[in-house]
Amino acid sequence: MKKIILMVGVVFFCFRQSAYSMDNSKCMQCHGDQGFYQKFPDIKQPGMYISPATIAGSVHKGITCTQCHTAITGYPHPSTAPLQKTAIPAMCSTCHRDVYEKYTRSIHWTALENGVTAAPVCTDCHGTHGILKITNPGAKVYPENIPKTCASCHDSVKLAEQYNLPLNRLTTFENSFHGIALKFGDLRAANCASCHGTHEILPSSDPRSSINKANLAKTCGKCHPNATANFVKSRVHVVVSKHGEKGPYIVRVFYTWFISILITIFVLYVAFDIINTRRKKKNRSKHS
Repeated sequence: MKKIILMVGVVFFCFRQSAYSMDNSKCMQCHGDQGFYQKFPDIKQPGMYISPATIAGSVHKGITCTQCHTAITGYPHPSTAPLQKTAIPAMCSTCHRDVYEKYTRSIHWTALENGVTAAPVCTDCHGTHGILKITNPGAKVYPENIPKTCASCHDSVKLAEQYNLPLNRLTTFENSFHGIALKFGDLRAANCASCHGTHEILPSSDPRSSINKANLAKTCGKCHPNATANFVKSRVHVVVSKHGEKGPYIVRVFYTWFISILITIFVLYVAFDIINTRRKKKNRSKHS
C-alpha cells in the first residue's frame, strides 16, 4: 500500500513539474501576438493578448505561466482554463501563504465568501501580468498610487449604491493634509493602507481593526508618537461644504477670498509702481 501511495505521489509530482516547466515562449506564440485573435472573432475573453514587455518587467518574470494557470497543460485549452476570480487568492497562496492567511481574515474575503464578487482579490490591487514591486512608482500599490487603487471600488457610485458604502473617499482624502502632502511627493504621509491596513483590513466595528476606536491612538501613533485620546477624536474623510463640515468650509472660504484680495492688491501695487516709475522717467527726460 505504501508503495502505491509513493508511486501516485511521484506521478503527481512529475505532472506538476512538467506543467510548471512549460516554456513561456510556447504561450507567447499566441498570447504575445496582437493579431492572433483576429482569426477567432468569437473569442471575447478580455486580456487574451499579453505584451512580452509586460511580462519582462513584472516581478513574476522568473516563473512560468502554468504556475498560475495550472489548468493549462497544452492546446487546445480546457474550458476550465480561465481563472475564476474566487479562485485567485488560493492560487496566489501557493507562493504567498502568509499573505493569504491574513487576507482570509479580512472584510474583503468575508464579502467574497458571502457572494459579493465585486470584493477585491489580489489582482484587483496588485494587477495581473504586470505586477511591479511596491518601490516602483508605476506599481498600483506604490504609496502615492494607493488612494486611486482603493478608489476604484470605494469611489464607485455603482458599488456604493449596491452595497451601501460611503462615497467621496478619494476626494475627502485628497483634500486632507495627508492627501495634499502625498500629492506633492511626501511618501511619509499616510495613505489608505497606513490607517486601514493592507491584506487584513477589518471593519471599524471589529475590536481587531486598526481603525477601531480603541486602537486609533496606536494606529495614529505610528506617525504621531504623542497621539492622545483627544488627538484621535478629530474626524476623517470630512466633506468640506455648506452642507457638510461648516467650520472648515468657512475657514476655507475666508482664506480663499483673503489671499485672492491680497494678491490682487499686491499686483495692483506693483502695476501702479511701474506706471509711476515710467512717468518720473518721462518727466526727467523732458526737463533735461
